[in-house]
Amino acid sequence: MIEAAPPRHLRRRDGRERLPLGALLIALVAIAFFALPFIGLLWRVPWGEAWDVLTQKSVRTALWLSIKCSLSATALALFFGVPLAWLLATASGLFIAIPAFGSFYYLRNRAAKALHDLQDMGKPVYW
Repeated sequence: MIEAAPPRHLRRRDGRERLPLGALLIALVAIAFFALPFIGLLWRVPWGEAWDVLTQKSVRTALWLSIKCSLSATALALFFGVPLAWLLATASGLFIAIPAFGSFYYLRNRAAKALHDLQDMGKPVYW
């Protein structure tokens, strides 16, 4: 079946379709939401003292801790995520459904028990 071409006002000169105006505005707001605080931080950095600050032992320790934490999180995500993604992509039927429902009900029951215990702990305080 042959599809009709989009209207002329929705096409660019090279023939591709334009991004809808609403989506473009949302994207610009999202970019501004993340970019403006970062630009503000860069604006306020005392660049003349930056090297002295970065070479302090406490700053180097904090940077090293951040690097170790990010690498550990990446390793854990790869270790658990890749096999799980492979399993979800290749398996089907009850092999996936039973563990998924079982874990959902387990977590739901744990959360309900935690909320119930929290209510029981709050009764002597408020009653």
